[in-house]
Amino acid sequence: MVKAFIPTDDIKSSCLAVIEAIIDDISTKADHMISLDFPPLGSH
Repeated sequence: MVKAFIPTDDIKSSCLAVIEAIIDDISTKADHMISLDFPPLGSH
């Protein structure tokens, strides 16, 4: 019964790849936002 709900390795790897891509995209955008909104202290 439980095995029916466990995705295959291919599905797992593709889902992980998509999740990692989304996380990378979000973190990259967050880095840009942070660098724009909060310039380094030396630039003041």
